[in-house]
Amino acid sequence: MRWFFFIVLITFHFSNNCFGQKIIQGTVKDSSHKNIIGATITVELQSTKVVVAFSFTNENGFYKIELPEKYSKRNCVLKVSSLNFLSKEKLIDSLSASTVTHHFILKSSQKKLSEVIVQSSPPITAKKDTINYNVESYTSKYDRSIGDVIQKLPGIEVMSDGTIKYQGKPINKFYIDGKDLLAGRYNIATANVPSDAVDKVQVLENHQPIKVLDSFSVSNRAALNLVLKDKARNKIIGKAKLGIGYPFISTDNEVVPLFFSKNYQSIATVKYNNIGKDYANEFKYLYNDDYNEIIFLNKYYGEIVSINKPQAQGIELDKFYTNNQFSASINQLTLTKNNNELKCFIDFVHDKTYIKGNTATTIFYTNDTFKIAEANNYYQKESTLKAGLQYIVNKPTYNFSNFTNFQLSQKYVDAVITNPKEILQASNYKRVEILNTSKYVFRKQNHLFNLSLVAGYKQDPQHLLIHNERYDPIFTKTPNPSYLLEEVSLKSPFASFDASWAYKVKSNFSITNLFSTSYFFNSFNTLFSAGNKDSSFTLNKEFNNDFLFNQFVVTNSIGVNYKLSKFNASINIPYSFNSINRKQANSITSNYTNHFVGFRADVHYTINKYWKLSTTAYNQFRLSPSYITSNNYILYNYRYLNNNNSIFPSYKSFNAESYINYRNVTKYTFITIGFIYTKNTNSPISDKEFINSLTIGKALPGNANRISNRVIISYNKFLPKLKSSITAQASFERAVTDNYSNKIMTKFYNNNFQAFLKTNTNFKNISIDTKTKLNLYRNNSAAIKTNNFSVFEESLTLKMPVSHKAFITLNTIYNSIRKSNTKPIDFLYPDFYITYSLDKLKTDIEIGGQNLFNQKTYTNIAFYGNTETINQIELRPFQIILKATVYFK
Repeated sequence: MRWFFFIVLITFHFSNNCFGQKIIQGTVKDSSHKNIIGATITVELQSTKVVVAFSFTNENGFYKIELPEKYSKRNCVLKVSSLNFLSKEKLIDSLSASTVTHHFILKSSQKKLSEVIVQSSPPITAKKDTINYNVESYTSKYDRSIGDVIQKLPGIEVMSDGTIKYQGKPINKFYIDGKDLLAGRYNIATANVPSDAVDKVQVLENHQPIKVLDSFSVSNRAALNLVLKDKARNKIIGKAKLGIGYPFISTDNEVVPLFFSKNYQSIATVKYNNIGKDYANEFKYLYNDDYNEIIFLNKYYGEIVSINKPQAQGIELDKFYTNNQFSASINQLTLTKNNNELKCFIDFVHDKTYIKGNTATTIFYTNDTFKIAEANNYYQKESTLKAGLQYIVNKPTYNFSNFTNFQLSQKYVDAVITNPKEILQASNYKRVEILNTSKYVFRKQNHLFNLSLVAGYKQDPQHLLIHNERYDPIFTKTPNPSYLLEEVSLKSPFASFDASWAYKVKSNFSITNLFSTSYFFNSFNTLFSAGNKDSSFTLNKEFNNDFLFNQFVVTNSIGVNYKLSKFNASINIPYSFNSINRKQANSITSNYTNHFVGFRADVHYTINKYWKLSTTAYNQFRLSPSYITSNNYILYNYRYLNNNNSIFPSYKSFNAESYINYRNVTKYTFITIGFIYTKNTNSPISDKEFINSLTIGKALPGNANRISNRVIISYNKFLPKLKSSITAQASFERAVTDNYSNKIMTKFYNNNFQAFLKTNTNFKNISIDTKTKLNLYRNNSAAIKTNNFSVFEESLTLKMPVSHKAFITLNTIYNSIRKSNTKPIDFLYPDFYITYSLDKLKTDIEIGGQNLFNQKTYTNIAFYGNTETINQIELRPFQIILKATVYFK
């Protein structure tokens, strides 16, 4: 074959001598300026890579090439190569002189052929409870952030809000090089850590983040750890982006420097855009820690009055958000001399958002059906500042942590709702919050002690103003008021103290006892007024609230833990006592007490090296926020005026879930089969009477039950030869919901079947990502005939090269809704981008268009309980944007 190639080149060489020629000559030497004998020099056309002339160096390292005249005015590449040396090349523009000289100095490759061994790491490896994903096996040349790669990993699922699940369960920690820098806000990492900076993604199964608890408690959750490459450590990496486009002036900009070392980590982000992207979602807290009663209640004390916001499911926010958003974040972690962690963060967001949509809501009752159709022009301006400081000592014998966080936020909303006439609304909400959580866990021989203290303060002043609505049957003091104003003041200091003890009877058996006390105080005031341009007045006392609310909770929980090599089990039986005292301004006092005995059981069994079984069952009892217990009316929004008649609403639930997990790393296969049962009981139930556009809610004694049974099957497979990941899921849920209307209870049956298929393929520099989802809904009850509808969603992302430096991206979304007795709804939404990479400058230049067909609206439909909602959202118009992104590597 070598001689054949040589004869062809010689023949080609002599045939070209019959024409005019240009001379290319020079020498080839090594770095010590010694002649290189026998080096190969070729001339190839830059456009086609075809060799048009060649030569070899003689004993003096000299070469001479005679280039035919017809190629002298074309761009050519002059290449030189020799055994044990690194090749070199030069670009030759059109030749004008008859003789051109080019000298080369080649560097030694310092490689011996006998020592060259090509090895590739397997895509997945496992060692005990640690799964290692080799990032390079799942990365395409088009991936930029580690989040692009994580969503391809078999066994891992990324939800729409960024929550990461492993084999069906949310992770409990997200580490970077073993450190929890972001404390639950790990969207910052998945969106901004470069994919080429990560060597491995590790899943730590059955992870217990507190070392001293490892042998005392059972964990059924996994953690995720990013193992960085050496080249990504001890220097600044990241990116800077500048984008500008049409409609003028559309813009998308960001600067993200990152630094990681053994003792220090830092991520900073500064982003501004007005093209609908919600970068503030990166700051969302994703850990689930509702275990503390105070933390749980604290989440639900906030906005009491509100204005309905147009919603759309199944489509990304940047398709319909008209925004102007600035966000910034600083996150730092330092290891002290004793290897303790000191962390701090600051998040700031200033956002202006405009959304326009239409909503059609149908509420079914046994004896009636209510329909509401309204258009909504919604404008929101919000500013939020959050900061936190955390110190952690995590040793095998003790753990100490103290976390202080602060939040200051303000939100203004203006909206015009047409139903059928225009109703003008405005709201203002402010929040000031400070929270400190301290925890100390220590071990003395076979005894484990746990002390924790949570304390904080919240203040939530807010108001709601409504114009141009008529509520004649409700307000009799002055007929036809032109506006309503609800002013709310909510102040809440709170504290909680926990103390627990555990004793290890044997190496595999321990008992625990947890004692907890919590105190929650509310000062709650509402002032309801109405009027017109000539006068204003405060409504009757029944429309105003002024009371002090004290809640005291005592809990004691007894538990046992049993642990073997293949079997882990824990059972906890908590007893809680709730005492509530509410004192109104008129000295009327209401008292409420409650006793509740619950339980929680966790069982984990390793069947063999491939199959595992885990089962969890627990029940809960919690009281709703104090303002829901009001004796007088509260205007929650322009349509809903509620009076709970002093009933203290409670929330009870029973949950049982069982997962069978299959994990075969050598075959790159993960299977999850889940069975989930949930029963929720809420009180009170409101009997809704519609008066004009206002709903009157009157509390009725009784409970609302919702029972749900769900089965889910998930199959994940990686095909190394095709560099493809496949995720197939199927689930079925049957839910039964009770509803009370005019003291008549009706059961509503909701059946939902969902099939989901996701593929990620990187084959021969072509990347294809697809997501296909089919939802089939069937709803029926005594109040409605059988209601069937289906929603089909398909998304496609295609990336392929158009040259060795440029590639195109096509994103397409297709939705189809089919509903009985309704015209079919189809939706197609394509985006198109071209990206050119300047490798030497480490820069991507991208230009693209969004909403190429200039679609005007998007529609989605949902059915929950006895309520059907059809949302239609107005989309952003066609836009073009040019972006330049520089990467720090």
